[in-house]
Amino acid sequence: MDGDAIRADADAIYRERVLRARNTPPDQKMIEGVRLFERACGLMRDGIRHQFPHATAQEVDAMVQERLEIAQRLEDGNLYQPCPENEL
Repeated sequence: MDGDAIRADADAIYRERVLRARNTPPDQKMIEGVRLFERACGLMRDGIRHQFPHATAQEVDAMVQERLEIAQRLEDGNLYQPCPENEL
C-alpha cells in the first residue's frame, strides 16, 4: 500500500468518525466526555505511580489534582485569576 492509499484510507476513516460524532445526541456526547476524562485521569494516575512507585493513594490523587490545575491554567492562558477571599 503506497502513501496516497494510506492517506485516502485515513481521510475516509476520519470523515466517518466526524459524521458519527455529528449524529451523536448531546446527552451521549456528555457521557462520552465524562468517560474520556475518567480514562485520562486513570492514565495520569498510572503514569504518576510509575514515576513515584512509593506514593500513597492520597499523594497520587494530590498530584493528579495539581496536574489538572496546571493544565487548566495553561488552557486559560492565565486570563482568569482567582478572586481573593476578602473580595467575594
